[in-house]
Amino acid sequence: MFNTDKPIETNNQDCLKRTNFSKQLAKAILNYTKQDNFVISLCGKWGSGKTSIINMVVEEMDELTKNKEDKPIIIQFNPWNYTDSDQLISQFFSTLQNKLLNYKSNENLKNIGDLFQNYGSILDYTRYIPVVGKYFKPVRGLFKGFGKSAENKYLKENTIEFQKDKIITALKEQNQKFIIIIDDIDRLTNSQIRSIFQLVNSIAGFPNMIYLLSFDREVVTRALGEVQNCDGNEYLEKIIQVPFNVPEASKQMVNNILIDRVDKILEKNNYAISEEDNSYCADVINNSVLPFIDSVRDINRILNSFEFKYGFMKNEIHPIDLLAITTLQICVPNVYSWIEQNKQNLLGNSYGNNFYKNDEMKKN
Repeated sequence: MFNTDKPIETNNQDCLKRTNFSKQLAKAILNYTKQDNFVISLCGKWGSGKTSIINMVVEEMDELTKNKEDKPIIIQFNPWNYTDSDQLISQFFSTLQNKLLNYKSNENLKNIGDLFQNYGSILDYTRYIPVVGKYFKPVRGLFKGFGKSAENKYLKENTIEFQKDKIITALKEQNQKFIIIIDDIDRLTNSQIRSIFQLVNSIAGFPNMIYLLSFDREVVTRALGEVQNCDGNEYLEKIIQVPFNVPEASKQMVNNILIDRVDKILEKNNYAISEEDNSYCADVINNSVLPFIDSVRDINRILNSFEFKYGFMKNEIHPIDLLAITTLQICVPNVYSWIEQNKQNLLGNSYGNNFYKNDEMKKN
């Protein structure tokens, strides 16, 4: 029963009632018919369920377009898989090319994939050219005997502007939309976050492309402010046309998920809370567990640890006491440590007989 804290894959697993939001977002993306590129953001705190929503959005788009010849090409890129900023640009364009290679019968898409790869190589290369002439002199040596026109043609065709124009022309001739999803941006380093938004900005003029970017806005604006020396919010507003926030799950809904999972753990271990114990258990959960629960991720962290411990301690401790102590250990470890260090003051030397023995103990 341990929960791995992985995002859900389909709306059948949705316990936070975000399916409707995901379906509406998917429809809004598909209904955008203009050729101009479009950037959407999905913002929420770390652990709020952004990736789960994205998975449901993709599921809905696939369902709505499964019988259409011009169904959009969905490309998901997770920059967290790459270790440094230098890899992000080349791997992004490699991801685009690899996706388009799957369309073997469509020569235009294959051509667009090759163009993306060329563009990415040039874009990546120019990041390391402090003085352009210094790097092109060895290249010019290759054209001895070919003449000045061959050299000029080569240099012209290997500029960002030339390659970008070729991509724009090819994309305008393509009926299918490209939906590019970039998730987990908030898990990157500050310099990587800047690289992602510079990347999106550098391909902002490409037609028939829609971008869905997922991140914690507070983390990203702070990172952009630090590395760009600017107002991070203003920077984002220049790139993102339509921002969305993850719908907040009601506290009651999250609480019910916790209680339901606790019941299942106890049932698995053949423990039933008696009627006499019911009030006590409710008080402990309401006062010592639920105040620390804000998301399903909090539930998973606490209950994974609780279930593991309870498996070998169930004959020694009341399960709800263990749940409360586990919650403190995970959510407020300093309080947990204080309890451990002051157990004599709290319980006395022998079943609490020495409780409130002196003023120092009362103070503690």
